[in-house]
Amino acid sequence: MNAIRPIVLTTALVTSIALAACGSKDAPAPAGVLMQSWPDAVTNQVLASDRWVSSSAAWGSYTSFQLGGVQVCGDAADSLSTGDAQTLVDSLGAQLGQAFGVKRQASTTGGAGTLVIKADIVQAVANQPVRNVNPLTQIRGAGYGTVTAEIQVTDGGTGQLLLAFRQTGKTERFSAEKLTWWGSAEKFFGEWAKDAASACGG
Repeated sequence: MNAIRPIVLTTALVTSIALAACGSKDAPAPAGVLMQSWPDAVTNQVLASDRWVSSSAAWGSYTSFQLGGVQVCGDAADSLSTGDAQTLVDSLGAQLGQAFGVKRQASTTGGAGTLVIKADIVQAVANQPVRNVNPLTQIRGAGYGTVTAEIQVTDGGTGQLLLAFRQTGKTERFSAEKLTWWGSAEKFFGEWAKDAASACGG
């Protein structure tokens, strides 16, 4: 794949943010930066079941977590405004911080006993709220958004991969989220952050 050129944004929660190239709404989004770094066996497991979790991780030994960065990839980098990209980065970063912060303390230094969390927003297409008010304008999902994200968790001391996660969410016909531009993305970010935290022992 082509080398990915980062464009850095600023956020209070995430310190390393980049924009790079990915897929469109109708085609499956290609691998993000994170998935490209995963071993083939891990990638295959994630593609088959949405996640891979280390069987040897001692989750109870991790008392803190660090948000290592969120990246917005792909057509998203070409089509989203800087403001929309920042909105998505902030949303996913906040959801991850909230989910992992239920049982662990936030850390800025990493190291042993710390889970390091990174995420790629691989695909992001906004809802079109005006079209979604009237069912007659929603034929074949017209006006519906979609989002794909990858999340990985590593050991802050050794760098060992502990969790690899990838999900795609599409706006549902009967949902309140379709009435805001990024309502569906924010909903899925919340669900996926909780899923990832739960897989890491809560």
